Amino acid sequence: LHDVHGNVREWTLEMYNGRLEGKPLVDPKPRADGSRVTVRGGGWEDLAPRVRSAAREQVSPETVSNALGFRGVLALEL
Repeated sequence: LHDVHGNVREWTLEMYNGRLEGKPLVDPKPRADGSRVTVRGGGWEDLAPRVRSAAREQVSPETVSNALGFRGVLALEL
């Protein structure tokens, strides 16, 4: 987990919504409508309070930054 925090903010599949529903969700579907993308976590240029997985903000889909990236995941079939 320590390798995940503080490298770059991570681009998600979800479009940004300023208000989350506030209820427990199991396997939610990404929000598809909107004009801004949700990024999570903190990057190398952020202060310590922002370097956590719960941190979320919005960016334009055209944003280019050396502090913004994505994490590839391969799910194994069982």
